[in-house]
Amino acid sequence: KTASTEGQTNGICPFHGHILMSGASTPVLILADANLLVKDVVSASFFDLNKAKLISMHWTPEIEAEYVEHRARIRARQIGHATQEKDLHWAAARIDVHKKYLVPSSTPVGWDEGVTLTGMMADPKYASLKTIPDPNDIHVAMAAAFMAESLKRPVVLATHNLGDLPQPTLEPFHVVVLHPGVILEMLHQKHPKAVAASLLKTCQDFQDPKITQSEFLRSISGSNQFDNPDLAKLIQAEWGHA
Repeated sequence: KTASTEGQTNGICPFHGHILMSGASTPVLILADANLLVKDVVSASFFDLNKAKLISMHWTPEIEAEYVEHRARIRARQIGHATQEKDLHWAAARIDVHKKYLVPSSTPVGWDEGVTLTGMMADPKYASLKTIPDPNDIHVAMAAAFMAESLKRPVVLATHNLGDLPQPTLEPFHVVVLHPGVILEMLHQKHPKAVAASLLKTCQDFQDPKITQSEFLRSISGSNQFDNPDLAKLIQAEWGHA
């Protein structure tokens, strides 16, 4: 299953998403789920796309806290010990660097940690968002709805977790739920040279460990990252590896 078919099974096809993006005169608004932030190639690519002003990327402190816990667990597992305080500090410091240099406005304008979410949970206007399959994802749905309402623009909720954030539930709040691979494909259709250049920069800047262009292209293709083999072939050609 490719990223494109994932998007279609979630109730929106890439074509409709492309209309959403191409109609805006400013970069598309992205609310990033924690499962995007935790994937190193995907998140690094989105951070650079934000720096290049091809997207306007955001996440809440609540989403960031979820990321820190998840990324710390991954690091601890790789090292071979149970999650420790130092792993949490490492994960927090890691994303702080990205925020400082690449996504300085990560928190949605007007979002007050704890306060905004508590108010939305008590507001009957958002009651339908509390019916999504996984209660742990309610805060993500609420954040996307808040962004769309406060900025009066459609918001793309970027997530690998399409099943627990169903498009029919989010659509009345002007939120489009898409897989990162579909978003990247649509951005590439709109700005092919700029996106290819941004991805090449991401690849070249990758540290600890370094990553080759072939490895990066496999991440665009592979199901654990962008899950878009067709886009990987296009990027490969544009990088001069046809």
